[in-house]
Amino acid sequence: MKAGTDMPFERRAEPGKRKALILAILVHLLLAIFLFFGIRWQTKHEAVEVELWSDVPQGAYKPPPPPPEPKPVPKPEPKPEPKPEVKPDPKPAPKPDIVLKEEKKKPEPKKEEPKPEPKKEEKKPETPDWQKELERDQRDLKQRQREQALKEQLSREMNMQQAAGKEAAAASSRSKGLASYVDKIRAKVRGNLGFVSVSGNPTAKFLVTQLPSGEIISARMTRSSGVPAYDSAVERAIMKSSPLPLPDDKSAFHRELELTFCPQEGTSGCSP
Repeated sequence: MKAGTDMPFERRAEPGKRKALILAILVHLLLAIFLFFGIRWQTKHEAVEVELWSDVPQGAYKPPPPPPEPKPVPKPEPKPEPKPEVKPDPKPAPKPDIVLKEEKKKPEPKKEEPKPEPKKEEKKPETPDWQKELERDQRDLKQRQREQALKEQLSREMNMQQAAGKEAAAASSRSKGLASYVDKIRAKVRGNLGFVSVSGNPTAKFLVTQLPSGEIISARMTRSSGVPAYDSAVERAIMKSSPLPLPDDKSAFHRELELTFCPQEGTSGCSP
């Protein structure tokens, strides 16, 4: 160990400590002097009041006098009876001065203030009658339904009329087309029919069955002219005309056709 470590530490005086101590002592002294002289200056001597009493002489005291004796109450004297007074005749009352000036002009009665008119009861809005509204709506709905049904019926009738007109026009057109088609076939068959001497104008009918191409499948007689030679000649002419001419309108084509032939075409006795 070093030699310096064995030495005790010296306490150094803190700078300004003595000055602070001296200053604190001076302040306390000044405060004590101020309190002493200040209390002494403000102290006042209170005044003392003294009342002096002298002895009262004994001969000066007098006792109070005795109370006086009560006097007797005097009896009340009887009152004399009153004499009846003679009433003088009543004088006629003077006429009032114009009835005290019409009773000092009676104040006019106050006019009654007009009473305020009673308030009219406000009409409450009528609550809707749901039942009536429902019935009205149902009536309107039924009316609309009837009108709609009538319109639809008229529309259907118009469509049917238009369709019928179109059908009639189409049928007429087909009829005309069919007649024209049949005339073409009969003309071709007559071209293949040779001269046959027949008396009169007999009529023969044949049912011809053909293919869509016009080729004849069969020709069957449905009515004889009564002249076998003429019937045979017509049948041969029909088979020879195969294939038959086709219509201009394909809708006029018929697979089976009934054809009428007579020696004298165009007469009233011979019709297709």
